[in-house]
Amino acid sequence: MPKPERPSKLQGGSIVAPPSERVDLREWGGLLPGEVVLLTFTNRAADEMRDRLRRSIARLQPGPTGDDGTRRSDPRIRHKGFGEQLLTLLEDAPIGTIDSFLNQLVSPYRGILGDALSRENVSDAGRVLLVGSALNTLWRLPSSLSHIGEAVDAGIPSGIAPEVLAARDRIARHYSGRRSAARVLRSLVGNSVFIEEAARRIMDGDGISPELLHQQIMASVDAEEVARVVPVIEALADEPEVASGAVRISVDTRHGSVARAAVAVGADIVNDVSAGLGDVAADLGVGWVAMHMQGDPRTMQDEPAYDNVVAEVRGFLVDRAERATAAGVPEVWIDPGIGFGKTIGHNLALLARLDVLVSTGWPVVLGVSRKRFLGELTRRSDQRGGDETTEPTSVYDRREASVAMAAWAFLQGVRVVRAHDVRATVQASKVVG
Repeated sequence: MPKPERPSKLQGGSIVAPPSERVDLREWGGLLPGEVVLLTFTNRAADEMRDRLRRSIARLQPGPTGDDGTRRSDPRIRHKGFGEQLLTLLEDAPIGTIDSFLNQLVSPYRGILGDALSRENVSDAGRVLLVGSALNTLWRLPSSLSHIGEAVDAGIPSGIAPEVLAARDRIARHYSGRRSAARVLRSLVGNSVFIEEAARRIMDGDGISPELLHQQIMASVDAEEVARVVPVIEALADEPEVASGAVRISVDTRHGSVARAAVAVGADIVNDVSAGLGDVAADLGVGWVAMHMQGDPRTMQDEPAYDNVVAEVRGFLVDRAERATAAGVPEVWIDPGIGFGKTIGHNLALLARLDVLVSTGWPVVLGVSRKRFLGELTRRSDQRGGDETTEPTSVYDRREASVAMAAWAFLQGVRVVRAHDVRATVQASKVVG
């Protein structure tokens, strides 16, 4: 496996250490997370290994060799910010199953692997997307025979179009809703009754264009994310609380392909960290959470700056919410994106003026649970011996701060908070609400 080129300056992540405390990665003599392949048998084992590595890296600090059970010092580490750089690199490190690793290796070449739309060059994740797209198209088609041409244009053969639409309507009536009916239809369509529509999109003249095939399957498609998310949502969708409508499923993504695949198997809210999937949510007919983020996940913490963070975030979110509503999104929430392209000062300014966001009339969603800025705040309020070099408190020691912030948010009128410690947060909401 070729060794990836090392950047001189790491962009993105949640690095708060100043540039003077970071390492020029080109000069590091050891291996970096992205240069070691770690294969596991299951996705769960991969997640556990990544978490173990994350905790181990978080313990590192400069100093002579030593380990007191809490911190591990290493003389090779000369800058406090190096640990943060390693943690950022770890997020994209090749840790996973052999299938996901091999898929990652071949994905750039998938478009030239064959000249037919078949199981040989369409992955399982790709088939999920095709089927999901076909079902969404099917639901949008009118039942009236006077509009049968729309069904034909969508790819249904004219000879069976009336029967297909009639069958769709019977299934929908029998199963009392789109979600239950969609699960039945997915098992019926197999490779999708609209495979001709997919084929037309990759045809160039009389043959299939490898370039168009590559664009159709891989553009904006995170196959590994689809493969990871879809089975979880399928399992949750069968739970009685979800089937009854008491509990809703939200998918957290900034990829339209992942959103479509998730909705196809039961999700009905798209939590969009990019605030760019409003049209997708409208097309799917599902709820949408628009979150503010300055930059992208790789650059958002690279010296974020605002003239007036509260006014700028409010203006951005209101604009996106209005556009989404105009496009036909049935439910819209706004999220200030705490920690996404914001310093601690920016985060606190937004939290202090949540009322400004609530006053827009759009329901506000907030995610602060266990975030790094809480570790920074609790570190500063719990200094021992005036040691200003103490690291932020561990994510596992931020429960009280997270619940306190959730209680504050509810008091300000926030409608939804994201929580790791669900029971404690629910109890806090009942006390303040």
